[in-house]
Amino acid sequence: MSGGQKRRVALARCLVRDAVLYIFDEALKGLDEKTKAVAMSAIKEYTCKSSVIFVTHDINEAKRVCRQNSGDLNIYGNKIGKSSWNGI
Repeated sequence: MSGGQKRRVALARCLVRDAVLYIFDEALKGLDEKTKAVAMSAIKEYTCKSSVIFVTHDINEAKRVCRQNSGDLNIYGNKIGKSSWNGI
């Protein structure tokens, strides 16, 4: 199997479990744009009732940055730039 195929199989294996918390670390790395869109759609569909931590170094994949502070959830916007990271 190619690296992309292995990554898709790993995602599928993860998503068939009914978990309370999912942690994805660079889950879309190395996938083409079309496959990324399909994978994100599946992740959203199968994790809609769960908590999700999605780690990425690709700012284009980071649709929103959230931070929980004393029970409050603060959303810092869409597709932030590096300068927006101050104070997070």
